[in-house]
Amino acid sequence: MNNMDESQLTLAKVDLREVLEGNACFRLQFIEDVRAKEMKWVLFTDSRRGAIGKLIFTLEANNSAHVKVIDIHQNYRNMGLSKILFLACMATLAQRNVHELCLEAEEDTRRHKKLVGLYESWGFSVKENAKILFLYNDTQSFRKVPMTLPLQSKCFIPLEPVEQDSFCMLSLRTMDGVFVVASEDGLIDTTTGKSRDVFWQTMLLGTTSGDDIKGGTICLRSAHGKFLCVEPVGTVLADRFVNSTWETFDVLPHPSSGGVALRSYHGNYLGLDDARGLAISPTPVAWDGEAMNLLCQKEGTTPVHVKIMRKYQTMAFARAQRQRFATLDRAVWSIDDACRALLALYGEAHCRCDSRVLKHMLHDAEAVRAAGHPDWLQLIVFLRGLGLLFLLWADEDTVKLRSTSVAQWLHATPTWATGRPIPDTIAHAALNELNPDHSKPSATYEAHGGLAQVIMPWTPEEYMYHVLLGNDASLPEDALPALRYFSCDVWHTHEAYTDLASPADGDVQDLLRELHTDRQSPSATDLARMDVDATLPYYLSLSAKYLPPVLRW
Repeated sequence: MNNMDESQLTLAKVDLREVLEGNACFRLQFIEDVRAKEMKWVLFTDSRRGAIGKLIFTLEANNSAHVKVIDIHQNYRNMGLSKILFLACMATLAQRNVHELCLEAEEDTRRHKKLVGLYESWGFSVKENAKILFLYNDTQSFRKVPMTLPLQSKCFIPLEPVEQDSFCMLSLRTMDGVFVVASEDGLIDTTTGKSRDVFWQTMLLGTTSGDDIKGGTICLRSAHGKFLCVEPVGTVLADRFVNSTWETFDVLPHPSSGGVALRSYHGNYLGLDDARGLAISPTPVAWDGEAMNLLCQKEGTTPVHVKIMRKYQTMAFARAQRQRFATLDRAVWSIDDACRALLALYGEAHCRCDSRVLKHMLHDAEAVRAAGHPDWLQLIVFLRGLGLLFLLWADEDTVKLRSTSVAQWLHATPTWATGRPIPDTIAHAALNELNPDHSKPSATYEAHGGLAQVIMPWTPEEYMYHVLLGNDASLPEDALPALRYFSCDVWHTHEAYTDLASPADGDVQDLLRELHTDRQSPSATDLARMDVDATLPYYLSLSAKYLPPVLRW
C-alpha cells in the first residue's frame, strides 16, 4: 500500500444522528385487530411515550379497503409522516390482493381542497357523482369528500416496512435554501419552495456492535416511496423499488472538515449541485446537520469527533471503561508487537515504512527530542499513540469512538476533568451543554487533593496511562502524569482546576505548558519527510530502557 492520504485511512462509520441536532427517530408497527376487523400502521418515536401517528383501515367487499383514520400528532406534522403510513398501508393491501382503496377527505371548508389536494397528490381522485356531505357546528363547517384509488393499475408497489427498524426524516439542502426532491419517475431535481416532498425517509441501517454501527449506513427514500441509488457510471436516481447495495450510503466523518461524508457503494461521495441536484464526487463532500436538514458544505462545521467526545465522555462512561480495562488481560505484547497491532487496526499492516499512524506518533516525539527534553519524555509522547489499541476491543459503548482518526486523537481531542462543568476555555465550548455532567455535576473531588483523584475522559492517553501504571515501568515520577494530562489544555494552558490541583502537580503543569507553547499539528510535508525505518528503532530502544520486555494490555 503506497502513501495514503488522510481520506483513505480506514475509519469506522459514525451514526448519522450525531450530526442531526434534535432530530427524532421513528419506527413503525403493524397491528391487526381481528375482533374489530381493523388493521393499523402505528408510528412511534424514541422521544415521546405512546404513538404519534396511525393509519387505520378495514378490508371491505369486492377486494376493496377503506381508510378510517389518518392522524399525526400536531408536533410531527408537515414532515411527510402521513405519506410514510400511507405507503406502509399500500404494501399491506398489495399482499392481500386489494384492488381499490377508499377514504373520505374531511376538511375545514375554510381550507378548501387542502386535504383533498394532498390525497390527490397520493393518487386518489374524487369519486364520480359522489355525494359530498357538509357538517356544521357553532363556529365551523366541514365537508366529507369520498375519494378512491384504484390499485390494480398502479405498477409501483411500495416495499413493506420492516417493523421496529428505525428511520428519521430529513431534507438535503444547500446553505442558501435549495432543497433536493425527486419526481415520481425518479429524476432528481431541486426546489426552493416549502413542501413535504423535500423530506426523505432515512433508514438507519446497521447494528449496535462492531464497525457496523447503527445509523452508520443509511438508505434515502423519496416522498414517492422509491430509494435513492448511485449507479456505477455515477448517475443518481431515486427510482428503485427496494433497497440493496447500490442504494446504501456509509456515513463517515469528513476527513478534513466538520460534518460527515456520504460514501456510495461504489466508493464515490454524494454531493449537491444547486442546478442539478445531487451529484457524485470522487472526494468526500461535507454534510452537517441542522435540526431536520442535512446541509451540504455548511460553513463553520464542527468536527463530529468533538461532538461525540463532548456528548458521551461522562464520569460514568469513563469510570466504566476504566474498570473494564483494569485487568490488563487482553494481550501480552512488547512495544514492537503493539506497534504491529496498531498498524493492523488501521489497515497498515503491510506498509510499516509508510504508516501514517507511526509517522504521527514519531513527529510529536521528534519535536520533543529536538527541543532538548529528556528521553523519558520523548518516549511518553511517542507512546500516546499506542493508547489507540483500546479500540481493538471496542464494545457497544466505545464503538462510536472508532470514527475518530489518528490525527484527531493525537492533535485535536482536548480533555477535561469529568463529573464537573467543563471550562469554557476548551475548544468548541458551545458543545459543553451536550455533556450531562456539565449541567448536573456529580463529582465529589477533594479540594486541592491533586489531579490524580480525577476521572479523566476515556482516551488513548488514559488507557496508555493505566497500561504503564500496571506494568512496573521504571519511569520518572512526572512521566505518567505528563502522559495522562497531555491534552488537558484547560489545565496546563488555561489554569483551570486550581481548586483541585495540589502543589505536587505544578511541575507537570509547567512541563506541559512548555511542550504546548509552540506545538503544531504535522503538515502533509512533515509526515512525508518522516523516515519510519530510521527513527522508530530509537524509540524502541527507549522502551527497552524504561519498560519491561513485554507489557500486559
